[in-house]
Amino acid sequence: MKFYLIKIKIKIKFLNKGNIFAPIMIIWFSSLFSIGIWRITLSPSILKAFNPYQAIIHLINEKQQGFYQIGKQQYFTFLFLN
Repeated sequence: MKFYLIKIKIKIKFLNKGNIFAPIMIIWFSSLFSIGIWRITLSPSILKAFNPYQAIIHLINEKQQGFYQIGKQQYFTFLFLN
């Protein structure tokens, strides 16, 4: 019985924190979304970053230096994500 009461108290504490935290996160993500849309409308060329053809052209133009740049970027991404 005592364990059940503790479990209910823990649920209430988390529900209260969730009720406070959820609106803050909604505001945060909506502001990120609106800033992203605003920046894309100012410079639509940002969307070229999703095109793999641009990466291939960069590697062809830069030759060895391009491979070093991509390798460094992947290395630092690996360091910070692990």
